[in-house]
Amino acid sequence: MESDAMPRIEIRDDAQTSCLSTASDSATSGDDLREPEQTRARLSRLTADFDNYRRRTQREAAECREHGKAEVLADVVEIADTLGRALSSGAADPEALRQGLTAVHRRVLHLLDCHSVQAVQSLGRPFDPELHEAVGTVPPNGVPAGCVAAEERRGYLLNGRLLRPARVVVAREQGARENDGWSQEVSSNGNSNQGLL
Repeated sequence: MESDAMPRIEIRDDAQTSCLSTASDSATSGDDLREPEQTRARLSRLTADFDNYRRRTQREAAECREHGKAEVLADVVEIADTLGRALSSGAADPEALRQGLTAVHRRVLHLLDCHSVQAVQSLGRPFDPELHEAVGTVPPNGVPAGCVAAEERRGYLLNGRLLRPARVVVAREQGARENDGWSQEVSSNGNSNQGLL
């Protein structure tokens, strides 16, 4: 039994001796003590740099938004001026009013084009729930079933993404109502709202 206990004690002594010698080597090395301090200082600098970067990008983003608003509002002010001139001249001459409103309309379309806004082309095209909001149906008189027969409100895309869906009336066969997924809801005021289920 003694022989079994002795090796354990010797092993422990060897392990303790090696741990103590490693600890004394580390304590004598000044580089090992400075390394955590340098790491903390570097981390502190990186954190400060990141905070400065984040504040700068937030400020630049806000400035870009303000600049974009200013550009659009400058164009809107021009349109308001043109509309004001059309209204003031329209009291005396209805033709001048019509010409003024036409000029305002052209100016608005130009403004939208300058800001990458395009109208959704709907009339005669197949109904697309990604671009259209169906507000009613009509019999297909000259328009294929499932295609847009009328546009109540134009839809717009901004850089290819939907800005506002077009409100449309879709041509459809009257007998197909029960079988193709369309529903008709009648609101309390008697108006019907039709759309896909």
